[in-house]
Formats: sequence, structure tokens, C-alpha cells
Amino acid sequence: MNQAEVNIDHDALIAGTSSALRDAGRIILAASVERSQIEKKSDSNYVTEIDYRVQEFLAVRLEDILPGSKLIAEESQTNEYVVELPTWILDPVDGTTNLIFDFKFSAISLALYLDGRPTLGFIYNPYLDEMFIGQVDVGAWLNSQPISVSQTTDMKQALFGFGTNPYDRSASAQTFAMISDVFAASIEIRRSGSAALDLAYVACGRLDGFFEQTLQPWDYAAGTIIVEAAGGIVRDWQGQKMPDLLRPRGIIAASEALFADLDEILSRHR
Repeated sequence: MNQAEVNIDHDALIAGTSSALRDAGRIILAASVERSQIEKKSDSNYVTEIDYRVQEFLAVRLEDILPGSKLIAEESQTNEYVVELPTWILDPVDGTTNLIFDFKFSAISLALYLDGRPTLGFIYNPYLDEMFIGQVDVGAWLNSQPISVSQTTDMKQALFGFGTNPYDRSASAQTFAMISDVFAASIEIRRSGSAALDLAYVACGRLDGFFEQTLQPWDYAAGTIIVEAAGGIVRDWQGQKMPDLLRPRGIIAASEALFADLDEILSRHR
């Protein structure tokens, strides 16, 4: 199968994918994480049996939805970062540490490339039954209702999310210096433990912006699509437009009204 031969009904694709994610979410809701189920991948980076089960479940469902499609997934050792065929980018549990501690703030993050371009993003929080969807050049929705980024224009009234890149703490001093400056310029800051949900919250206006120095494609691909579809801006750590969603990179996301102000604060520490 080559991509030119794929005739896709986007409405059916969105409906089928949403259904698969809701079904996968039940695995998370039913989870009781035991210490024996936790595997250490690196310092402060863990995977549980639940991550594997969600990924395996969705690998089958996504193949049924788009036969012949590829899957780039966090818990895979055989990822190929090319998108000549329809390609899914999956984080089966974004917020694994939250899951381990029963913090109940984790999500499934899923992006889809079609015709070599990012096309659809899905972020599903099973705890709140919230499905965020973004379609490039069409729009963004939360549980079928249209969403858009915040209309706040004053940094002093803005709420920002951030990530601390806990898997590589060599830049922690720089990270916390940036956090301090953003905190001083804004009304408040938040650290949720799920970059995917932070980006979804930027898309629906619950956060005015988000930043983290290093993220993997499965952390930010879906969120980038959703934020931009909701009228926001997402750039790499240097403030530049990203050529693709397939490489590790830092992320800065915000509404158009506040992006320049947030980027200026972060640029002091680059």
C-alpha cells in the first residue's frame, strides 16, 4: 500500500480513533500499579505494565482503523522515524509517574501523520473522560465542543504550565531560573506531570502557555497539533517553527497574544 492509494473518511477516522482511546482508557482506570509492575528505564524514568498493555491494545486497534499504517510509540524498541505511510505517534500513558502514585492525572497521547504531514491529534484523560482533538486547518474540540486558546493579553493575569525534564537533570538550575522569572511575571504557574495534558490545557484556555526544555515526539506531537488547531503557537526551544514532530526538542506553546512575552523571558536563559 502506498499513501496515495489511501482514501480516508476523516469523520469516521476521528470517531473510530476516539472510541479506541476511550476503550484503552478503561485499562488505565482499572489499573492498580504494584511495585513489581514498575520497570526503571533510566533515572526518574519508569514504565509500568499498564503502559505496555495500553500500547499493545492500541497497536491492534489502530491497525484495524488504518490497515498498513505505522506506529511510533514510546515503549517500542523498533521505531522508524519516517512518515511515508500513514503513521501514528503514541504515548500510551503520558504521566506514568502520576499513575504510579495514583495521582489520577495521566493521558493517552496520539498523533497521526497522513501524506507525510501531521493531520490529527488526540489527547484523552480517562479520569475526567475528556477527549481533546485537533485537526490541522479545521479546528480543535473538547468532547465535541469547539475550543480555542486563551484570550488573555496581560502576562500578569496569565497562568503558565511547565515541565522540569526530570530524566535529565543537568539543566535543572537553568530550568528553575526560568520558572522563577515566569512566576514573577505571571499570576501563577503549574506543574502537572503530563506535558500532553498541559498542551491540551493551553488549547482550551485553561493555561495561557507551557514550556519544557526537552520532550520526546510522543510527548508533544498530539498536543502541538491541538494547540495550533485551537489558534495557538508552538515553537521549538529556540523559538523557531518546527520542521516536523519526529525529534526530541524543547517546546514553547502559548496563545498568539502571549507567545512573544513568554519567549522573551525564556530567551534570557538560553
